[in-house]
Amino acid sequence: MNELGHNQEAIKNYDIAIKYKPDFAVAYHAKGNALKNLEKLLEAIENYDQAILYRPNYADHYNSKGIALNELGRHQEAMESYNLAIKYDSDNVYAYQLANELAKKIKKSNLRIITD
Repeated sequence: MNELGHNQEAIKNYDIAIKYKPDFAVAYHAKGNALKNLEKLLEAIENYDQAILYRPNYADHYNSKGIALNELGRHQEAMESYNLAIKYDSDNVYAYQLANELAKKIKKSNLRIITD
């Protein structure tokens, strides 16, 4: 089965898990990852939001949401997500890395606008 098929099958399985345990944050997060792999970023964000609703202090939910937001060009919201990840896990090196990379990207973009 190709990766597309794996992601679609995974989504079906996560939906079953959510049906039986509607507050299963891990299933929402994993479903969001599968949707992101399928480039369904808005749906992925909706699932990350559900994961956050049921497990609001878990940094990885915010990292994943931030990545999807960044891919949509919603940089300010992405940075807010990374900052929340850092708030809930100040040792989360990945969150710092994501925030730093986005800050560099925004700075470079702003410099380009100024020099054009």
